[in-house]
This record gives sequence, C-alpha cells and structure tokens, in this order.
Amino acid sequence: MGGRPRPVVERTHLPRRGGGELGLVKEVVAAEDLLKRALDYAEDIAANCSPASMAVIKQQVYADATRDVVEATARAEVLLQEAMPRPDVIEGITSFLQKRPPQFPSLTGKLTSSDA
Repeated sequence: MGGRPRPVVERTHLPRRGGGELGLVKEVVAAEDLLKRALDYAEDIAANCSPASMAVIKQQVYADATRDVVEATARAEVLLQEAMPRPDVIEGITSFLQKRPPQFPSLTGKLTSSDA
C-alpha cells in the first residue's frame, strides 16, 4: 500500500461482507449515491470536528505508517493525554453537554512534529 491510507471505494477490491466483518467498512453506498454521501460526510467533519484534532490525526496517520503497532499505540496514548487540556477538546465536550454545535478555535500556526 505504499505507507499511505487509501479508502476502498469499489466493491471489486473487497467483498462487501468481508470488509464489515474485519471492521474496515462502516457503510456501503450505491455508486450513484457515493459523491453525495462523501460530500455529506465531509460537511459533517467540517462542522463537528476540531480543525486542530483533525490536523493531529492526519499527522498521526502518516507517521504511524512507519511505526509498529506497539509504537503507534504508545504514541496515540501520549497524543490523547496532550489533547485533553486543549481548548478544542474542552469546546467539544462543552458543546456536547450543552447540546449545541461546537465553535472550535481556528487552526493557527503550524503543528510541531511532537504533535503526531
């Protein structure tokens, strides 16, 4: 796979039932509905996910491609502990408890390599 995550979008790559049983597939969408579903999913991420958290996740995915499971898990635990006091995490929890849309701080500056 070249170390990069790659979504499986065609049924020919993975049996429909096999992907779900392996935990690789969350949802199967008809070809004619795929673009709309992908855009809806992207809009949901943009509205409900912290930009800072998404940036850390992206860095983590790429960095973990060269780590073994033990190293990746240990790093994930460190990242989780580092995230807890961040304003975006606090806003996510607060907005959830208050049953309102989150108002995450904008992503400013560049995340350091220690973030992932």
